[in-house]
Amino acid sequence: MLLDEAMSNMRTFFDNAAQRTTDTLQNSKSYMDRAKLRSKLNDAYRALGKAEYEAAIVGVENMNDIHALITEISGLRQSLDEIERNLHKSTPVASAPPKAPQAAPQQAAPAGAVTYCSKCGKQNPADSAFCNGCGSQLVH
Repeated sequence: MLLDEAMSNMRTFFDNAAQRTTDTLQNSKSYMDRAKLRSKLNDAYRALGKAEYEAAIVGVENMNDIHALITEISGLRQSLDEIERNLHKSTPVASAPPKAPQAAPQQAAPAGAVTYCSKCGKQNPADSAFCNGCGSQLVH
């Protein structure tokens, strides 16, 4: 009976570990998809800027190109928003690891304070260690 209970507990443990691994892999795929979409979106914004510039120089002859780029950007933004929503839903809230002792106490950031990422420029809460946009370590 004790052996059966131990085996059941082990199965539960391994099932939970397998599920966490699957969730982690799915989140990793979502983060990669998000990065690819951001790259495509940046390319589309550059193309739109170029088309707008050319329209200003040559005239408004290529408005169809501009409207097509705007439609593409809207679709990419919707896809990116959907990935963001799914990532926020599926990101498990993990318990914080124990903190190492600090030499001097840190003061809490004032409410509403922000830090901007030096890599992607995204606005982050001042007490964040990593960028919410690209994952880079933030310099405070």
